[in-house]
Amino acid sequence: AIKAGLPEGADLGIDPRKTWRVAGTSLRHKYAEPLTVEVEVGNGGVGNHTFYVLTIRRAASMGHHMLVADRQGRLHHITQDLATALGSTVHALQANGTPNAMEALLPEPFAQMH
Repeated sequence: AIKAGLPEGADLGIDPRKTWRVAGTSLRHKYAEPLTVEVEVGNGGVGNHTFYVLTIRRAASMGHHMLVADRQGRLHHITQDLATALGSTVHALQANGTPNAMEALLPEPFAQMH
């Protein structure tokens, strides 16, 4: 088998127990401005199963207005500051886990188009 372009058993000179960190890296989402992050790469493998775990953390403090949603539009986490800015409560915005709850945050006509 060939891994990373080298024959099986070739010494890559990499310690699988080591964690690599890169600070001051910029990450850019398609619809957002670049964000300074710290990237950490560590070994997550067990036994013969080798893989790497990539952890990306924001370098700056976390935002006060944060929302976490899933693919169905259910709101799993909303900061109190964001709920207050939207004139609502965290519980009301989460809508008891109702799918498409995020549509309620969009103004018309965008809510209908979504």
